[in-house]
Amino acid sequence: MKCKILFSILFLGIGATQSLFAQKDFVQRILLDKPVTAGPLKVFPVLESPDTYYYLPNKVRLGIDDQGRPQFSFIHFVQNVSSGNSEDVSNIGNGGGYVHLMVGLIVTPDELKEAEQELRKVNPRGKITGPLIYRGGTMALINKSVITNAANPEGAVQSRVLGIGPAPILEGDKVAVSFLLNKDDAVILKESLKSSTPDISFNLSMTLAGYQSPVEFKIEMEWDKIYNHDIFNVGVATPVLQAEIGIAVQELKENGSIKVTQIGEDPNLQRLQDVLTNKLIDMCFVPFGREGSPNWNDLAQPLNGGQSYLDRATTQLNGERERQRSNNNTIEDRNRDERRYADEENRRRREENYRREVAERERTGGNTGGNTGGTGSTTTTEEDSDSTSTGVALRDAPVPQTTSRPDSADRGRSALTNPRNIRPASEPIPDQTPNQQETEDLQSINIVASYQKKTVKHTGKYTAEAKTYFTTSLTEVFGGNIGKINCKDCIREINLNDPLYTQREIVAFIDGEISQDFDKFINYVTISMKKTHPGGAITTKEVRVDRRNFSGEGNRFKLLYGWMPGDNDRRTWLNYEYKTIWNFFGGATVENDWSKSVNPVIPLKAPVKRKTVNVIADPEEIKDKGIRSVTVRVYYKIANEPEQFKQVSLNIGKLVYNATIDFILPSGASEYEYEIDWQLKNNEVKKSGRKKTSFDDLFVDVLPN
Repeated sequence: MKCKILFSILFLGIGATQSLFAQKDFVQRILLDKPVTAGPLKVFPVLESPDTYYYLPNKVRLGIDDQGRPQFSFIHFVQNVSSGNSEDVSNIGNGGGYVHLMVGLIVTPDELKEAEQELRKVNPRGKITGPLIYRGGTMALINKSVITNAANPEGAVQSRVLGIGPAPILEGDKVAVSFLLNKDDAVILKESLKSSTPDISFNLSMTLAGYQSPVEFKIEMEWDKIYNHDIFNVGVATPVLQAEIGIAVQELKENGSIKVTQIGEDPNLQRLQDVLTNKLIDMCFVPFGREGSPNWNDLAQPLNGGQSYLDRATTQLNGERERQRSNNNTIEDRNRDERRYADEENRRRREENYRREVAERERTGGNTGGNTGGTGSTTTTEEDSDSTSTGVALRDAPVPQTTSRPDSADRGRSALTNPRNIRPASEPIPDQTPNQQETEDLQSINIVASYQKKTVKHTGKYTAEAKTYFTTSLTEVFGGNIGKINCKDCIREINLNDPLYTQREIVAFIDGEISQDFDKFINYVTISMKKTHPGGAITTKEVRVDRRNFSGEGNRFKLLYGWMPGDNDRRTWLNYEYKTIWNFFGGATVENDWSKSVNPVIPLKAPVKRKTVNVIADPEEIKDKGIRSVTVRVYYKIANEPEQFKQVSLNIGKLVYNATIDFILPSGASEYEYEIDWQLKNNEVKKSGRKKTSFDDLFVDVLPN
């Protein structure tokens, strides 16, 4: 059976969050390269005040409502089906699961208190002032699907990126997530909810903007060459993985587009690569979903390379884990060889201790009762005793740490033959401690960090000199599981055809594609539900969604109808009708016709989309043509409403050469009409007349003939 999964992430921040979300270049005055781990939290010092710290809100937790209940709902539903004309007997019905939950960035008071105590151990004068604010980020929902693993030819259990969407940027913000599961995955989820770690985990890749301490190298970036790279040839709303940006940085260094002049010696080449990658992300990219209006459902559709974005994220995640497993196997082999070498070295040392002790007894003419090093009885030959008659023992010298395999016997003898290591025979040689490397933790988050191009391009050359602070960004990755659900009312099992049902609840939610823009062009949407009962009675319900209750009710708007005379015929029980009325900024209203449905969920998708047009003028062209000002009007029409327009002017005298116009178009339309007026030096006015286009950029520095 093919897995059918719908995924939507809805941003539910307060008004202040929306304004911060629009600050694409928001930079905090903190040192990103000076983090301090303070107990359960990570803190960063302030640039001008090294004793003042801000903590990173990196704890992902399931939301809790005002009554202390988890904001989680799982409906496991089934619908009885007949085998129809088939001769087979139908023993299994159709069904699945619907999950809705809210997660957020939540740091508890106990965690903050513990962090303050741990910080004082590092900096006695250190104090935590408050939380940091992320510039943006993405959140990935990851699970292990039975359908995905069954299709895996190798049969290995792999993590699956179920969906990706924008993440909250402020502590206390919550994100609402809703998705549908087929019947197999619904059963697995139902069983996993009985454990302490259900199969619902969230990984976040967040962008943090701040400052980089003075570096010992000089960076030069030539933007004309950089923008010729293939990574900048994708569409504005096309997602790009952070790993792909890192590969692009390496290629740009190799072709000379990015030049690095080393000052002094810094063997940490990975640190330099990370600085370059973070700087390029900071200047040329934003977290996916921040610019334009991406369609999150398109992330599952194949691209030109044959793989969807979610497939690419899953492939890279599992590929990185495979690389780490291979590297860990190599490290474990080396550690095993190191332990074998240490055992052999300790055997030699114990034998040497014994020989020195025997020689010392012979030299003094008696039994010293010395220590044998705790080795028990060890037999030595007469030749061994004669060869060690100096009355001294080797002084223990630190064996050089190495990551190579101990293949040579000379390495084992070096500690015994070095003259600097000679010690009195009464002082035994201590045991050798094996050198053990630590293995890597398996990658789970950073590989799905996703970005998209900024619409504004840089020109000329960028230079970051050594010994100067410069702005940069840092990708912080973390995640969490929703944890055990101690809520019986949160998990329900229903039979959609069960005659015991006397009421039915329909849940409506705003589609994730427009949730972030809800308060930017929508006044309200009204959902009307009508249930015509077989006995002739009609039940009607209506819900209005505006900016106030959209945030307050967690994007769950309920409509209810109950039993009426004639409803004993359960065949018609699920049938109902609904319609929506959308009201937009400027007064335009779109009323849809009544639609029939049997689904328990009504996704609300706006009949219009938000369009942004960039008005661009070249300063040299404007100057040469003697243009004093430019006025651009964009005309648009929604349904049968009167035509509307929006206007913007470029004030050349104040050096304003760029502007943007936001308006709305029908969801299936891409063309719009526009008109340009130019005012010249002698107050002469030239007009373009009304023209039609579908481009996002309007260049207004060319006068009509």
